[in-house]
Amino acid sequence: MNGAEIVEREFIGNCAPHSLQKVATLDAFTPSDQQSQFIVIGYPFSWTFWFFDIDKNLHYPEPKWTATVNGNTLKIEAHTFLRDFYVNADRFGGTLKENLVTFLPGDVWEVEIEGVSPEALAKVDFSQRPIVNCANYFGTKR
Repeated sequence: MNGAEIVEREFIGNCAPHSLQKVATLDAFTPSDQQSQFIVIGYPFSWTFWFFDIDKNLHYPEPKWTATVNGNTLKIEAHTFLRDFYVNADRFGGTLKENLVTFLPGDVWEVEIEGVSPEALAKVDFSQRPIVNCANYFGTKR
């Protein structure tokens, strides 16, 4: 889960709305280390992830990111893989239109925060818990 691409396979298919199409079986993608590897499907425009075990057994990297605030816009840049990154906006009285984001290293997410002034938002520490949280903290340690 360090961001290194191990295997890439491309499947192209046409799938009608509200229908399913089988393009491959997981046997073609089963990794050698199921606690440290996962599948990304659909990257780079819209993606989903497939993990081979439950969160508490996965070897997540230590979560690292940079947070910047410009007015009411929060910008998060991931330095490591971040699974289910979440901003606890209730801790500072704000609301977000989008939350619970998974990042690959280098991904950037910008979100507008409502209900709090830009001056108050500039004082919030988005670099650590409890303001932000993610599943990385709950995986197993190597």
